[in-house]
Amino acid sequence: MLELFLQGGVGGIKTWGGVFFKKGVPLPGLEYNILDLLCGGFIKPEKVEGETMSSLRFSIVEIVLSIMVIMIGIIGVIPLINIGVETNKKSIGISNSADSGSQFLNYVISMINEDGEFSNCLPDAIPIDESLVVWSNQSLLDDSDVKIYFSSENEFDSFDYTRNISGQFLIKQFTTSNVIDFSAVIKSWKEREVINDPRYYGGIMPWGIVSSGDDGSFGYENSVEYLLKYNSGHGSLSTHGNFGCLALGGNGAGNYRSNIINGYNGSLSIGDVLSSEPGNMAGPTVQGLESVAIGTYIRIPVVSQFSTGRCEVTVLGFLPFRIVSDVSGGHGNRSAEVRAQYIGLTGESCYENGNDILGMKYNIKCQVSWPSDVPYDQRTKRVYQSEIFRVKR
Repeated sequence: MLELFLQGGVGGIKTWGGVFFKKGVPLPGLEYNILDLLCGGFIKPEKVEGETMSSLRFSIVEIVLSIMVIMIGIIGVIPLINIGVETNKKSIGISNSADSGSQFLNYVISMINEDGEFSNCLPDAIPIDESLVVWSNQSLLDDSDVKIYFSSENEFDSFDYTRNISGQFLIKQFTTSNVIDFSAVIKSWKEREVINDPRYYGGIMPWGIVSSGDDGSFGYENSVEYLLKYNSGHGSLSTHGNFGCLALGGNGAGNYRSNIINGYNGSLSIGDVLSSEPGNMAGPTVQGLESVAIGTYIRIPVVSQFSTGRCEVTVLGFLPFRIVSDVSGGHGNRSAEVRAQYIGLTGESCYENGNDILGMKYNIKCQVSWPSDVPYDQRTKRVYQSEIFRVKR
């Protein structure tokens, strides 16, 4: 129990004081007053019987040192807060730039697929100079959340890929409140590779794939990997001893292996009737593909359904693929699968400098630099890319 009473004052200031009691008995020497607390410091939490209150207080020096330690800690944390804010801001910028790059590349690729001449609006090297850039007030996209503006002679121009060939674009992302959330300059260019691999241009690989659709791609989807030659472990694909192999220009393992290495250079046309090459042909397949690099462009006949043993199949068309993996396993019975990526169709023929070619691979690149309202050398930059093929049907 603590009993309070009026003890007196200092300099005319009245203070309240008190005496500690333990089980009704006062503890001598443990008197205190409020002015002492204000002038002498705070009372320490531990009290030892018989000690005076002055010996239990924190001194001014102790309090100042404590405050200094706390301030040093706060000062040390403040820079970390700034670093965290900047790191988060940079992370958001990189995420937005990736979205912008993806949206831009998807737009460009869709336009090239519609009209291969659209690629002419992209230079063959990254554009740098922005001194004469005038941004159009028309967006290439109708999306309300994303706008892509192009460099033009004046802001009222409509986009024309035969004239607007600087390869420089301005992309803006908007919030649902129509506030600009991200703004960046995109510099885009292309790298081209003529596809004239002998296995591709006239050279046919000795595998046949079965049509699964009535469209020009026979049901095969662009950029998807497919099994061209399967093994004995794929009972649902193999048909009574046939595993996708064709006898082009003759029968036997040696001829089959040679056609993998060199490509079949004989004449094949839609409507021709071919003979299958029955059996897993694991050894010749592995041996032949040891000479064919991953990424090689190949041309595959689309044929009618295989039947039992050595059978006849009809050529329905030809599709372009690209080898994407080594054959699996060794020369055993359950090995020698061949996987390839379908790379799509765009037209009946392709030309380069007036010469008929099998196709063209475009590596479309774009550099996203942000924020757009600061000089180029002060922006953060990221480069993104995507491939597209234009090949002969």
